[in-house]
Amino acid sequence: MEKTNTWSDFLTKIISEYTDDENRNMSWRNKNIITSLPLYEVKFYKEYGYYAEETYKKLSEGDDSIFKMWKLAMYPSTDGFSDFDFFKKLTMTMGDIITSTWHIKQNHHYFKYEANSNKKINEFDRIIELGGGCGDMCKFIKNMGFTGDYTLIDLPEVLTIQQNNLLGYNGITFTDKLPQPHTKKRTLFISTWALSEVPVNWRNEVINTLQPENYLIIYQREFEDISNEDWFSTWKGYREELEWIPWDGGSSYIIN
Repeated sequence: MEKTNTWSDFLTKIISEYTDDENRNMSWRNKNIITSLPLYEVKFYKEYGYYAEETYKKLSEGDDSIFKMWKLAMYPSTDGFSDFDFFKKLTMTMGDIITSTWHIKQNHHYFKYEANSNKKINEFDRIIELGGGCGDMCKFIKNMGFTGDYTLIDLPEVLTIQQNNLLGYNGITFTDKLPQPHTKKRTLFISTWALSEVPVNWRNEVINTLQPENYLIIYQREFEDISNEDWFSTWKGYREELEWIPWDGGSSYIIN
């Protein structure tokens, strides 16, 4: 996986703040470099919260087994928090459950995809996620019952964080290289902001190699000197702006 100048600078800090810390497993979600990237969501966006409340209501009126599975998938773990006060700042009560800022974000991505693609994530044979953050999207999807193969493509320093977070989960491949397409497997390609933060030449290699037909993409309009709006203009599918995210010129979904 190729990196831009922004990520080169961040990786130096990840090595010093995370990789070289012998106690990282106890405190990694408190690390400044991990919260500031952000590799997981530490800010409460009320729009994510409203959508999670709507999801709660909708699922509570349907199949009880799915509702129970969703509630467990939305439950935050204290793993990686040495500062419990910080953990409490990121959590909230919703109905009869406790959830978190990063769970309501993953919930938004998951159900926005299903609602606007008319496809079920659990029916895919394989998911390839480029730039998986701390691995929270993968964890949410796995906890929602996905049993297929899941490949996380990321920079080696970030993969170590994901491996830590996803310890005990099966069927996950961690790699910094592009996997070959598999014509017999129905694949969903996911990249929430990462594809819009890598060099254009490598983006083209990603698309030429994977040739995604089903995808959940979020991109920001501006990144370094790259015109993301131009690069993503030819992608087909449903589009929706995340109006509450102002940084880097705003962000949008592309769903197919």
